[in-house]
Amino acid sequence: MAYLKMDEKVDARDTIRVTCGEKEADFCLSKMGKGNRTGKCVLFNNRWITPSEFETAAGIQPGRKWKKSIKCKGKPIGEWLDANGPKSSSACDYSKDPFSLSETFSQELDENPDTELQMSEGQGDIQPTQKQAMSGSLYTKSQVPDRGPDVTTIEHRMETMEKTVSTLLNLIDQLQQEMKDKETQHKNNAKLLHQQIKEQEERIAHLEGCLQALAEEQTSKETQSPMEGTQRPALTTLSTKSYAQVAAEKKLEELEVKVNSLTTKQACMEKERDRLQRKCNVIVGNLVEGGSASEDKKKVSELLQDKLEADIIPLDVRRIGKKVEGKVRITLVKLRSEVDKIQLLKKANALKGSKLYLAEDLTIDERKERRRQVEEMKKARADGKRAFIRFSDGKLIVDGKVTSPPPPVGSVNSSVNA
Repeated sequence: MAYLKMDEKVDARDTIRVTCGEKEADFCLSKMGKGNRTGKCVLFNNRWITPSEFETAAGIQPGRKWKKSIKCKGKPIGEWLDANGPKSSSACDYSKDPFSLSETFSQELDENPDTELQMSEGQGDIQPTQKQAMSGSLYTKSQVPDRGPDVTTIEHRMETMEKTVSTLLNLIDQLQQEMKDKETQHKNNAKLLHQQIKEQEERIAHLEGCLQALAEEQTSKETQSPMEGTQRPALTTLSTKSYAQVAAEKKLEELEVKVNSLTTKQACMEKERDRLQRKCNVIVGNLVEGGSASEDKKKVSELLQDKLEADIIPLDVRRIGKKVEGKVRITLVKLRSEVDKIQLLKKANALKGSKLYLAEDLTIDERKERRRQVEEMKKARADGKRAFIRFSDGKLIVDGKVTSPPPPVGSVNSSVNA
């Protein structure tokens, strides 16, 4: 790729202004080349490119008909070259060029090489303008405007942006690794709970077997008619075993309480796992269904980039529920991180006035809590207070204070913390 050098000289009288689509550039006749070999004669964004590459930059399919697609003052450049093209690779004939320099201005340009050129719109004359820089306009006779600092600034900004993007990607990787570690930890805890519950069930079964054996033994002894001399040992044995039976029953009750506690804790951990899986998801409502999952993903990407103006690429897009004719299912969008989710929710107001809406992917318990928070928020706003729900932790803020009550005992958060 050939960039315009700092000390490169470009003769302004050897350059014309051209357009292709909505893009503008400068066409250097001396760099055009001979015959069918077209050189890099188009100066676009401070670099030399071929006419075909200029077509590509303008969004036009490149081909051999660039003399028709590239235009000068609204006419194909091929017509201008046929009438006013260069006679050789180093000299140009401007006698028939409607944009050629006048003799008076050529003399003034020779005397003052720092004069810049500007073409009046709708006119055929080129007028000098002192100390006026035009990005992409005609250049001076001796040199082009010094764009070195601009290029350096752009390169510095690009390096800064690359560092910022790299930092953000590292942060995203760290967050994803933390989520994976937490998920692994929850899985291990769940396995441990299952193992403990299984062991307790085995102990309970063993104790129940012992109690049943004791009951059968006691029943068999009661049905016997022992002799008077042997009645006292039998009663002593029965009373001793009854005490053992009471102790076993007490132990069994304690084990049942412990098993219930473990079961409750396991249910809470399952709820927490569900919440973590929904942490980076959003719900899009009333989005017209496409014929396939790829079409739905394309529609979601267009919604994020066009209407919400968010440069975010969804990881996965799928519909929730069974497909029913005449009914639009909600769309679940999985994002890379919670940062992307918060960024989208902050821009959800851009969908006002349309049927579309954007919401968080909440669990059943979180939905109940969110309804209660919305009711309190409406009451606070009716009283003239400033109230909103914070996206980062889902808490209700009224006049700068957290008003949401702590989670009740036995809820997901309290069980996990315990």
